[in-house]
Parts: sequence; C-alpha cells; structure tokens
Amino acid sequence: MASVEVLVEEAKKALSEVLKGMHQFKHNKRPANAKMERETQRFLDQSDMIISMLNLQSCQGSVPIEGTSSSSILNGSTNPAV
Repeated sequence: MASVEVLVEEAKKALSEVLKGMHQFKHNKRPANAKMERETQRFLDQSDMIISMLNLQSCQGSVPIEGTSSSSILNGSTNPAV
C-alpha cells in the first residue's frame, strides 16, 4: 500500500496538469465567455479546497506540504524554500 506522502504527491501531479490546462484555457486569445470564466474560477477554487484537504491528510500521517495552492502549482512553486 502506498504511503500518504506518495498518494499526495501523485494527486498533486495530476491536479497540476489539470490546472495548467485550465490556466491555458482561461488565458487563451478567444473572446471571453462570462459563463466559462465563472466555471474556470469555480474549478480553481475547488482545486484549492482539494489541495487543502490533501495537506490536512498529509499532516495527519506525515510532514505537511506547506504553501500549496492552485496559483503556486501554476507558478511551479509547490514547496517553497523555508
């Protein structure tokens, strides 16, 4: 059975790929669609909630993963230097 740390890292990688795709879609050159903008923002907000839950789970079984959010994943800084 995989450790909590491995599962959290796999979930973060998968979520990172989805977030990158959403970020590219949100900032493409097509005319803005208000409904799609709201849906994209809702998805990013839900992603932050999922990441927070993963961080909570990792705190219960191992070292916490601090400084992780959809914006930090998009910027490539999931574990900032202390």
